[in-house]
Amino acid sequence: MVYLSGKILAEKPDEVRRLIRHEEQIELAKNHLSQILDIDHRGRKMTITTINQWLAIHLGKQFKKTFKGHLKIDRDPFSKEEAVVQWSQEP
Repeated sequence: MVYLSGKILAEKPDEVRRLIRHEEQIELAKNHLSQILDIDHRGRKMTITTINQWLAIHLGKQFKKTFKGHLKIDRDPFSKEEAVVQWSQEP
């Protein structure tokens, strides 16, 4: 699961969606389970549901690289497939 928040989501939604889909294609070439199930976009907030943690982590890192901001990654110690990724443009 990826949680994004920031003004860039409201100001440039098409650019953000292109970035997300592009990164999905990169990860999909490596692992057929790296897919996005759902994108819920509401103004300055977006939630992305992924099948595996690797795509979620990759998306978070790419948002930090592209738009700066703050990134937090929490992995479930009991599951190899779950991670919660939070990226925020604002402090």
